[in-house]
Amino acid sequence: MSIFASVLFLVLLVAGMIRWLRWLGVLQQKEYRIDRLWLFLSSGEGVKELLRVVPLPSDFTRTGLKRPKLTSRIIAVLVVSFGTSIGLYLILWYLLSIIDIPVHGYLVPSISAGLIVLFLPLIVLLSALPTAVISQVMTRMYLQRAAALLAKHSPTVVGITGSYGKTSTRQLLTHCIGQCQSVFSPPHSYNTKLGIANSILAGYHGQSIVLLEFGAYAPGEIKALAEYFPPDMVMLTGFSPQHVGLFGSEDAIAVAKAELVQAAPQGALVFYNADDKGVQRILDAAGRTDIKTVPYERTHHGEWLYPHLTEQATAEFEWMGERVTTRIVGMHYLSNLSGAVTVARQLGCVGEKIIESIREYKPSEHVIKLYTTKNDVTILDDGDTANPQGFLAALDVLAALPQKPKVVLTPGIIDLSTSSDQIHTQIARKAAPFVNQVLYVGESGQAAFKSIFGELCLTSVPEIQQAIRNLPSGSVLCIEGRLPSWVTKEIDTLG
Repeated sequence: MSIFASVLFLVLLVAGMIRWLRWLGVLQQKEYRIDRLWLFLSSGEGVKELLRVVPLPSDFTRTGLKRPKLTSRIIAVLVVSFGTSIGLYLILWYLLSIIDIPVHGYLVPSISAGLIVLFLPLIVLLSALPTAVISQVMTRMYLQRAAALLAKHSPTVVGITGSYGKTSTRQLLTHCIGQCQSVFSPPHSYNTKLGIANSILAGYHGQSIVLLEFGAYAPGEIKALAEYFPPDMVMLTGFSPQHVGLFGSEDAIAVAKAELVQAAPQGALVFYNADDKGVQRILDAAGRTDIKTVPYERTHHGEWLYPHLTEQATAEFEWMGERVTTRIVGMHYLSNLSGAVTVARQLGCVGEKIIESIREYKPSEHVIKLYTTKNDVTILDDGDTANPQGFLAALDVLAALPQKPKVVLTPGIIDLSTSSDQIHTQIARKAAPFVNQVLYVGESGQAAFKSIFGELCLTSVPEIQQAIRNLPSGSVLCIEGRLPSWVTKEIDTLG
């Protein structure tokens, strides 16, 4: 093999390794789901990733290289895809060697390697199919065991669904009910079949109240989950076009969320967020006339007086003659809190205990956090997830803060399909009057923000890194959505 052929083969090997790792990361990020992968491949970001064969300089850095987290499933895909690639490479090498082609023989290994690099995304995706079958079998087994465990103790199951606010509402409700009854609530934001089943098997020990989130990316998923864990009560936290690209339409989202209402027994209580007018679409889609709907809203049926934000941007109000100061950042969470309090009272918890629980509640990582770094930069962190309502609510908090300049750091909102430009433009227009700079680390919605902010919207890695490092004392950085690891590490340097 000549020096040229050796160098070419080495270059292709490096490019293949990077492309392989990136597509393993994509597969894991899209939760191994065909619908999410297809939506990604149909987007501009996905097409760009599919066509990106030549590595970028950032791919050779620890922070810039996209790679998966090592789990048992991704390791299985890694092994299968690696073995498949080697096998296909040897087959191609053999075929090219015996076929009369107009190239020098020493280029055959490089041509074989080049073809493998080109088709690596397909190899990775096909290699995930065996794990999908295994996952389905194991999930069904865990679901049956978890359902049997709940049936043995017959707890009151409160099912929570909506386009946003599920986890924060469930955690608030867990805290409120925990003052007066035994309650089980899964950790983190588990709302899928396997996540819920595993959490029940690991943590349920006969508690009288069980709080479960029901999440979905497509119609039928909540219905299937509710067959194992039918709800006695239902909470509807909100409606938005989140993941509309996966559902296909807003009507399909309403139908999917309505499946939880349809699974409730006759006469069941269905609590719904009256601050979000879109929730009525879910109720209409359910078509139930034999249930009792109970609205809740920010002022808690008019009982919470003078709701406002403190200087620390936490919600505060008066109730039952007492000032109730929370640790919750942002007025929009009062809707979630009102829903939690409404259900807690229905389950027998009294006002005094609930007030005490509200004051003691420490928000988790699933709600907005506000803190100041050692460099006196204020961080408004809503980085757990991103949805249209949540982004707009975070901007309301940002606008109320006195710190300047105000900087927004976001990857945008994914899975919005054809609604992406419209939604991101709406958000960018709301931010424009008071936001001084935008650091955009994603593809979805980037063009919309660029059209509104122009040069004030930075998109390159070096520019964003420099902007984070140069945040002036007294400024505020609003984080909206989950960030790449290299951005997180930059923020950590602020202290």
